[in-house]
Amino acid sequence: MIMFIMHYRCTFFPLIIAVSLSLQGTFAFSLIKYTPLKYNNEYVYPWWGYVIGWLLALSSMVCIPLWMVYKISTTQGTLREVRLNPLYPLLL
Repeated sequence: MIMFIMHYRCTFFPLIIAVSLSLQGTFAFSLIKYTPLKYNNEYVYPWWGYVIGWLLALSSMVCIPLWMVYKISTTQGTLREVRLNPLYPLLL
């Protein structure tokens, strides 16, 4: 019995890449041009307030990359074998 694996090219792939790069650029720009928040141009918030805010923001951003690393590292085989597996997208 011969199995044919059909590969479909996503028609929205360029849009997905463009949106991803745009979001990454926005996040990088916000880190580069970061200035401390002031209240009434007088009160500067304490450093621990910024730490709590960044931890809350990163807690939602870090989930997907950590899950990818976990799934790739727990799948049996070398990285190349895992990547060549036709079920690779389903593993993630």
